This record gives sequence, C-alpha cells and structure tokens, in this order.
Amino acid sequence: MKLSIPDSDELRLEDQRLLWLRVYTDRIVRRLQTITCEEEKAVSLLEEARQEILSRFPDKAEAYRLIYERRFKRVLQRRGLFLPLADDMDPKIN
Repeated sequence: MKLSIPDSDELRLEDQRLLWLRVYTDRIVRRLQTITCEEEKAVSLLEEARQEILSRFPDKAEAYRLIYERRFKRVLQRRGLFLPLADDMDPKIN
C-alpha cells in the first residue's frame, strides 16, 4: 500500500482546522465556567457546540464524545451540575 505525503497546503489547512477546534473548545470551556449554572442553559450550549464541531468534523463523532463532551461535562461537574454522558443515556453506545 502506497502512502501519500500531504503537501504543504493540506498540512496548513489541517493546522488551521485544529487551531479553530482548540480555540473554539477553549471558548466553550470558559463560557461553561462563567455562565449561570442552569441545566437548560448548559445543555443548550453543549448541543450548539456539538453541532458546530461535528459540522466541521463530521466523521469525528466518536472522538467528540470521548474527548470534548467529557471535557465540557467535567467543567460542569466542578460547578455542581451533573449531566449524563451520551453513552449513559443510550445503552446501544459502548
């Protein structure tokens, strides 16, 4: 199997996408740390974040669930708001 080496434009584009993801998720974490701890508001923000991230990275739903959803919910747990993870709600996911 022949592996292709990405060109500099592809690498730059991927770096830009990952930079956007890091900045965006850091911004979501800061918002979760500062918003009034209401479950509805937190759920709404998490859903918006999930939709935005998966619209840009559609094939990374499992990575989102394992990394970012857990990160966001840990922030909320530190504030006393415990939301179930997606796999806690759906027994088919595991």
